[in-house]
Amino acid sequence: MLSGVQDIITLLILGAILIGMFLCWQRYLEKIHDDPESPFSLLTPPPLLKLSIWTRANGRIAAIVMIAFTNWSAYISWVFWVQVRLLLWFFAGIVQLMMLDLDVSSITRTICTTLRWKLLSVSYLCPYQELRAT
Repeated sequence: MLSGVQDIITLLILGAILIGMFLCWQRYLEKIHDDPESPFSLLTPPPLLKLSIWTRANGRIAAIVMIAFTNWSAYISWVFWVQVRLLLWFFAGIVQLMMLDLDVSSITRTICTTLRWKLLSVSYLCPYQELRAT
């Protein structure tokens, strides 16, 4: 099995090769379907992505699609970040409640409130520690 950086590089190369193969196959299907005399069969379905769409309007369509893709990617990464933060807040709250249920009578209100705030501040730092470790 691969480990560390090797598997990431291998998967990036494999992904690039597979995308290249997909684009070649779509170009082949587009050429077949553009020719009215070519025979149609089950092995030559219509292309999923016509590559000629990228050259329409002198490349403006390609620019619009790339801008939309970039905006979508930024939104998805933001949503993931928010979900991680909210999940950590949930676990910090559960730990606080468990600690509070242990023995509330022997803990003063000041210690309990201080402990809650410290646990909440640690939950803020958890994603940053994971990102720095990788």
